[in-house]
Amino acid sequence: MFGTRMFESYINKLRLLRCHATDLKARDFRHRQTVWDPQSKLGACSGWTLWVTGSDSDASAIAWPWGFIEHGVPAIDPMQIQSNLLLLDAAGRPVPGHQALGVLVSVVNCLEWHLHAREACAKH
Repeated sequence: MFGTRMFESYINKLRLLRCHATDLKARDFRHRQTVWDPQSKLGACSGWTLWVTGSDSDASAIAWPWGFIEHGVPAIDPMQIQSNLLLLDAAGRPVPGHQALGVLVSVVNCLEWHLHAREACAKH
């Protein structure tokens, strides 16, 4: 898919960063890019968004697909969230995949990504 390849390529260029799960805060992320994806199956108006924190040489990134479902309700596909973060527990061990996904979804839900998504839809 258009969005998957584009953001996957960006994230793969970043180095893997370790971060304690409790230190990951939505307020640290800033919007980088949101695109409409005509090939997405999430809804008539859907696409991908990318949010970053840190400097270009040491950036953390989260990208995910979004779509507007019935009655214009914004939705994401959490199973497709991409990131270069390796989340750690309090003892410094990697957080299991399902728990790490829960932390990332929590961050995503605090971001105002839907405003950028609506803007991308309005252009198409």
